[in-house]
Amino acid sequence: MTVYDDSLVEFEKLPHEEKKSELLKLLSKFKDIDDIFVKLINSVNAKNYTDNVLLWVYKVVVKRMESIEKDELQSWLNNLRDLYTILWKIKQAEDEDRARDWDPEVWLENILSTID
Repeated sequence: MTVYDDSLVEFEKLPHEEKKSELLKLLSKFKDIDDIFVKLINSVNAKNYTDNVLLWVYKVVVKRMESIEKDELQSWLNNLRDLYTILWKIKQAEDEDRARDWDPEVWLENILSTID
């Protein structure tokens, strides 16, 4: 297991509020690199994402950090921009579905199952 894998295992064990706090701490470390981090921080801060979404965002960021060892920074930033776009789509779909009776876990699983 890598340090990144260990980090994911530990993150998954945290209670919801600690997950949110840890994710915000991680994102804030990079806020001066690109404005996408500020957008992600604001999104995580403003929304009451489920544990699954927090874990997914954390996983994307941590896995991208791991890939920086192999790839370039710009590629990582592009992936994070894609992440923000996905979060924005989730919010948009959530707003549309809010008027209907829906199961957020099933809905979220459907969206996230299409993402690497």
